[in-house]
Amino acid sequence: MKAYSKKIKALKPVVQRVFRFHVAMTAACDFPLSVRYNALHGPISLCGLLASMAFTKSCGNDAAKLLALRVDDVAGGIDPELHHLPTSQWTLKMLASLDHREMEAACKAAFRACTAAAGALGMIPRRPVGMIDEHKAAYYGEKGDKKHIVKSKSKDGTTRFHSFISSLIRAGPYSLHTAMRRVCKGVSTAEYVRDLLAQNREVGIMCAHWLADRLFFSVASMCEFGKADEYFLMYARMTPGIKKALAEYMDGTRPAMSEYIVKSKRAKFTGTLAFVERTKTDKKGRRKTVILPVFSNLPWNRLRDAIANLPIEMKKRWAQESAFRVAKLSKPMTTSNSPSLRTFFFATSLLYGNMWAMADHVAEAQRRTEAGEPPRQMPPADDRLGDVRCLAAKTKYNLTSKEFLSLFVSEAARLLTMDKQAQDDYTKMAVAENVHLLSQVVTTRPILTGEYASGIPRWG
Repeated sequence: MKAYSKKIKALKPVVQRVFRFHVAMTAACDFPLSVRYNALHGPISLCGLLASMAFTKSCGNDAAKLLALRVDDVAGGIDPELHHLPTSQWTLKMLASLDHREMEAACKAAFRACTAAAGALGMIPRRPVGMIDEHKAAYYGEKGDKKHIVKSKSKDGTTRFHSFISSLIRAGPYSLHTAMRRVCKGVSTAEYVRDLLAQNREVGIMCAHWLADRLFFSVASMCEFGKADEYFLMYARMTPGIKKALAEYMDGTRPAMSEYIVKSKRAKFTGTLAFVERTKTDKKGRRKTVILPVFSNLPWNRLRDAIANLPIEMKKRWAQESAFRVAKLSKPMTTSNSPSLRTFFFATSLLYGNMWAMADHVAEAQRRTEAGEPPRQMPPADDRLGDVRCLAAKTKYNLTSKEFLSLFVSEAARLLTMDKQAQDDYTKMAVAENVHLLSQVVTTRPILTGEYASGIPRWG
């Protein structure tokens, strides 16, 4: 326990630094927080309650009570009510006051700021591997905004879901979420692909290629990759054409790699269809050979490399799934039907995954410096497969997700013991410290003006 306490004590300043960025990001983005001097609650209150909800994976009411207990411990037994702690009613009402379009814009700004912070820490390779995927959450309610409830094949006892499409990049041993959109009725998947690729380009992310799920095996989605001059690699759907090509491959009349045209009623897309043979073991321990159809617009030499390293490519997919499992474990809970609120909570779970990675990256850099080891290097820009070498060995984080969130809650509790003026001063200091990371965030907040917008030291 003594060694563990020493480790946590050493990591606490790192987490406190990331929490200051969290406060600055929340203050800068256009969430409906009052910045008036007489406002009862500010960014620190929202960040504290969100951290408590994520740490306990509970609803706002339970998280507010647990945060009050943590504040009471920090304050030395003083009545928490004296500190005007945030309530779930204040939080939910405040966040739900934004319509969904405004909420998505605020979340987009938060992702831009978080990606800028990761870039300032040197975490983003020049040519990372990107991933785009869809994530569904079961919906069982009778009421709700029908525009934001989508139908899909039955899962978990329902055919109705809250659905999100998001992008992620591999950043060395870490996974960083870079953008997200909520799926709405009447909007095509291709439109989300176009928007997510644009959001990544806006923050300077140029991927070696993108790994995509079968959901994006459509002419319209592929054309969006082509228009953006982006490469993709995805498993092909077993359409009649693909089944015919597979039969030809098994008969020996079609090579393992060949040109293939995917057609729709309105357009067509020419790429490369490849058949990859892999040996798998079933539940009974029997080994059998399976043939995987892969479709891509990568140049043939790069596609050969990717196929030769397909297990590594799939590790990137597994890394993505692991990142979303972690995000799911820290997603705040709610029974609200508000699409704005549900979008915000999903975005929060992804952003907390990013901030956890940022904290661990800084902690690892400090550990390497103290041990006299060279700093961790990102792959060179000419690495055709992208971030492959960093996937060769498993990396153990310096702190777990739960430890990170627990330290987040502790820092929030410490700040909430201060009076409102001290909290406002802290928020201004946090914004001033991170203003260079918030420069691309479109905001109407007056907190980013005046003496807080110049003379700022850079993070890292």
